[in-house]
Amino acid sequence: MAATERITMTMRELDRYKVIQDVADGVLRPWRATKRLGLTTRQIRRLVGRLREHGPQGLVSGRRAMASANGELVTLYREIRRDILDLQKEPG
Repeated sequence: MAATERITMTMRELDRYKVIQDVADGVLRPWRATKRLGLTTRQIRRLVGRLREHGPQGLVSGRRAMASANGELVTLYREIRRDILDLQKEPG
């Protein structure tokens, strides 16, 4: 028995998956998928390839696991500000 893997998708990714799956199954023509998803036919072909190669996981955004650069900048800003304030407090 194959192990099942849980995949978290947004509603938009789930809709995209259904349309791309229909294209891969031959139920939907690629040009119709472009109208539904607002993508080009080239992007549709790429997504069909990713679906065939990686399964539904291939359509999930890879950026989801990445940390926000903004959070790192805020932390850096606070550290620098704290250092500056500490330098100002030091006597002369």
